[in-house]
Amino acid sequence: MTEAWVQTYDGPGHKADYAKAVVMDHAGNVIVTGSFSNSTNDLFYSPEYRDIYTAKYAARDGALLWERLYNGPGNDYDAPSAMAVDKHGNVIVAGVSENAGISSMYVAKYASTKGALLWEQRIGGQGSSVLIGGGGPVPCRWIVMATCLWQVVSEPATSPS
Repeated sequence: MTEAWVQTYDGPGHKADYAKAVVMDHAGNVIVTGSFSNSTNDLFYSPEYRDIYTAKYAARDGALLWERLYNGPGNDYDAPSAMAVDKHGNVIVAGVSENAGISSMYVAKYASTKGALLWEQRIGGQGSSVLIGGGGPVPCRWIVMATCLWQVVSEPATSPS
């Protein structure tokens, strides 16, 4: 097997950066989400200062199509837990975002082509997986599994597909 292409990421803190999930869209483009240290003034890895990084790379040559950073309102610990792609190629990222030591589930939806933020929600509890509902028994487009329970998170009524 030959290597088609390789991409690396070095976050603004130039410290420990981690990939958490990798998915492909219907065109074979690769989407990666993970976390990075956003602290540039400490000598060691600071787990309390992390942000979410999500990027989409072209299937053919690995060219960066778009990238998004998320630093929550507390400038605190933010990390993804899961990611999925819907039938339109939009990217849904779920994870945790802390503000003053209080954790909330964070869910964001990014547009397929340019990665524009379509919507985001902060809800109590940490998101641990994303499932795309296909019109079956789930009365919404996707659901997020939170710690010890299922939470159904519907898209806002104004959200484009």
